[in-house]
Amino acid sequence: KALSPHHDEIGDRRRDDSYSTRYCSLDRRVLTNNHPPSPSVPSIIKAFANRPRTLHFSNPPTTIMSETELRFTIRRLRDNDPTLTTLDLRDINGSRSYVFESGDDILHELIDALSTNTTVHTVSIVLRFLHKLTTEEKVVVFRSIGSLPNLKELRIASMGFANVALKLVNEVLVASASSSKKQGDENQGGLEVLTLQSMQYRGKIYYDTLAEGNTYTRELQDFLESLKGLKDLKAFSFQDAQMTFDLNALVLRGLASMTSLRKISINSHEFPDYARLSVESLAALANLPKLEWLSLRRLQLGILLPSFLRAVTNHPCLEFLILEQNMIGAGCAIALGELLRQNTNGLKGVYLAYNMIPDHIGAAIADALSQNTSIVEFDIAANEIGRFSCEAFARTLASPTSALQFLNLSQHTLPADGITEIATALRGNTKLKSLALMEVQMTEESGIEIANALKENATLERLNVSDNRLGDLTCAEFAIVLKTNTTLKSLNFCSNRIGNIGAILLADALLVNHNTTLEQLNLVNNHSMGLVAYEAFEIMIQENTTLQHLWLPTILPESTIPSYVRMNKLGRKQLLQEMDNASKWSNAIFECQDDLIALYSLIRANPNVVSWLQQ
Repeated sequence: KALSPHHDEIGDRRRDDSYSTRYCSLDRRVLTNNHPPSPSVPSIIKAFANRPRTLHFSNPPTTIMSETELRFTIRRLRDNDPTLTTLDLRDINGSRSYVFESGDDILHELIDALSTNTTVHTVSIVLRFLHKLTTEEKVVVFRSIGSLPNLKELRIASMGFANVALKLVNEVLVASASSSKKQGDENQGGLEVLTLQSMQYRGKIYYDTLAEGNTYTRELQDFLESLKGLKDLKAFSFQDAQMTFDLNALVLRGLASMTSLRKISINSHEFPDYARLSVESLAALANLPKLEWLSLRRLQLGILLPSFLRAVTNHPCLEFLILEQNMIGAGCAIALGELLRQNTNGLKGVYLAYNMIPDHIGAAIADALSQNTSIVEFDIAANEIGRFSCEAFARTLASPTSALQFLNLSQHTLPADGITEIATALRGNTKLKSLALMEVQMTEESGIEIANALKENATLERLNVSDNRLGDLTCAEFAIVLKTNTTLKSLNFCSNRIGNIGAILLADALLVNHNTTLEQLNLVNNHSMGLVAYEAFEIMIQENTTLQHLWLPTILPESTIPSYVRMNKLGRKQLLQEMDNASKWSNAIFECQDDLIALYSLIRANPNVVSWLQQ
């Protein structure tokens, strides 16, 4: 997980996932390792008569975590429950409100449970939940976490990078290194992933924040020494950091000496002048022999990038390079072009969003990309590209040497003829799997061009055309596409101008005798859709067993859509093909135990499930 790109945070999936919890009812209940055992299924069947006939699919309110639920988690820690591998002290059982009190018995129970646990390998903790504890109590908690024998991944959030907070991080790192040595097993290893998320609360009472005089404190030197002691560390992430020039340089120089690192992510919280890096500290990262992922975001690299890009051009292992929000200028175009032309073996992804790249520079970068045979992911969203860049990216898509599979051109003002060029290239392209054209001022005519291209394209799986000016005419063409296309899995029409006619045509195209491959459809913020559109989707979803995510402008109180979408996500298609599989059907019932419509539909589809549950 630490070494693979997280597309949910970048590119065309940003907008999809931002609506998943709010609008898609099947995602409204998040299952975690901390839930108490579910009640028996026979008791659920008997309770049918007492359940309300009308279900409201609103998100449940967040409540303060009870002491009972925390004790349940502690008991699982103490009993070494093999299913409890992740301990999230930021969000236990759906709550972000629990605060430990100094001297509480439950705090000591947690510490005792940690001292005997051998199953947990991932821990996340937020310092503000510990602000009522004494410094000594905080040290004991962090030392206990670091002493977990199988600890592999640690995330510490909401901290100031100085004084007490940094001392606590050191306690974890030292304890983890010591625990790894005590194991004596070469295959066991120690901490592999460390994430420090610094959310500065200036003027708050929780902890001290960074000040000018803290740059060379003893705590910082101890931290750098502790990092060097983590011989198995593969990923280091510093998120939302407000650091001085000198502090950035010291941390990066410390990281440059750790030859085991494969992933580094340094993201500044804002755009201050003092967040810049030095040429020497940045160049030192290029010498890490195993580095596969490097993310340097919001650091104003600017004039430092050309020399750095030349340094990593022939890096043997570097696969993903994220340079978003760095105010890249024209001077970087030549170096970046050289990188794209010469590195044809290892580099797989380049992300350049939010860099104010002008149109002619974007075109030059795209032309260099057309000659690259290894890059499969490229993100140039939210810059200043236009027609020339569109033409150049069209040439890249048409190039037989290009290996591009993911392309994000979102958040630009693209001319209609530029989009036409891309659509034309898309017709004959056989490699691209994901295309994002979100918020590019796309009109109905351009939307129809893209739809017509998909009538010939047989490889594209994800298309994001959200936040444009598309309406019913575009939907009519896409409905034709969906009736014959067997590769498209995700279609995002969020925030367009789709009305009843377009929605009904899409719903008709998704009937089981037409499309059986689309898994995600996003129609959020198309407020011209009325009741007749919802009725069409109600009919469609009862037949369609492959659509697993359906986002609509709203969910009506008595709608059955969330229940059927939820069953699809649980594998309704496979269930209907395996009517005699008692285990799968029973598991599906357990997962749907709080959904009367889903339970009724499953039992009606296979009455044998009642006897299986009673057994």
